[in-house]
Amino acid sequence: MKFKVNSGLLLKALNKVNSVVPAKTPLPILENILFKLSGNRLSLSATDLEVSMLTEIAVTGEKDGLVAIPAKRLIDTLKALPDTSLAFDVNDQNQITFSTDRGTYKLSGENGLDFPAIASISGGTSMSIDSKQLARMINHTLFAVSSDELRPAMMGVLFQFHADEFKTVATDGHRLVAFSFKGLAIDEPRTIIVPSKALNILLKNIEGPTIPVRVDDKFVSFELESGILVSRLIKENYPNYEAVIPSENNRTLVISNVELKSAVKRVSLFSNSSTHQIRFAMSDQPLKITGEDYDQGRSAVESVPSLFTGESLEIGFNANYIQDILDHIETDEVRFEFSGPTRASVILPAEQLENEHLLMLVMPVRINN
Repeated sequence: MKFKVNSGLLLKALNKVNSVVPAKTPLPILENILFKLSGNRLSLSATDLEVSMLTEIAVTGEKDGLVAIPAKRLIDTLKALPDTSLAFDVNDQNQITFSTDRGTYKLSGENGLDFPAIASISGGTSMSIDSKQLARMINHTLFAVSSDELRPAMMGVLFQFHADEFKTVATDGHRLVAFSFKGLAIDEPRTIIVPSKALNILLKNIEGPTIPVRVDDKFVSFELESGILVSRLIKENYPNYEAVIPSENNRTLVISNVELKSAVKRVSLFSNSSTHQIRFAMSDQPLKITGEDYDQGRSAVESVPSLFTGESLEIGFNANYIQDILDHIETDEVRFEFSGPTRASVILPAEQLENEHLLMLVMPVRINN
């Protein structure tokens, strides 16, 4: 393999695919990025066997070839170089030499034929999703994904494609987000679970007005302007999240998002460092928020103007979960719906945007007396 390329252009492309390269792996070849030269097009791909990324750049090709190059060493070297022209030369023993007008650098690569094949989806279901809407829906659900490996289904975001609706759902068992958007046309309904790693990478690379998406029984692919992201689906049964959403809530609280978020942040500084427990006391008076740690002899109480309807209620929450949810609601006011101190509480924007419905839910914690 032999080609010439601008170092800055190559570094930018490598940084995109490097987000897939695993930090630790029992398979050393996965620490490499596959270089495939065909004419004046250089294809770069990486995989951790679950998520794969592929991109292409224009180069001045002299000899086609295939080689797997150590990702970290190459990227660190390019970061230390000024923006300059690079000449790459790879021999039959996968010895890589790249040079500039100031120096020559050598690396040992691996046979590109030993690199795992990147999955491709030839059939399946295809659709095109507005890129801003897709990013918005992922952003509003990804924070609630579980990191518990004992519950693999909850380590991804549930995508539900219906005839005229696209819904994303995430939960970690303590909080839940369900975000639906009407207006997506799809011929064949699909329900899939996309791993959180793939979605984090997707968010960093979303470009252009729309994202073509293709789904089959094992994989989902997102076609980006800068390349293709392919992810293996989580083949588990997602929990019946609709069953935990209370339908009969006879108490409501409407309150300023900013004021509540600020009060929760201050009061939580005085709560127990392990449980982060705070209490909401609601009546015909302003909302009273309490945080305390008896062992450390500290406490805080704040009142926040609010509009509450229904019977008086005192309920405990993890302050971190409340702050996370409020951070992902853009409206000036938020609406809480309660059915009791031991049942999940529903949190909604005071006003939904057109064609959208965002619902968040948080489980209460037992109040310490």
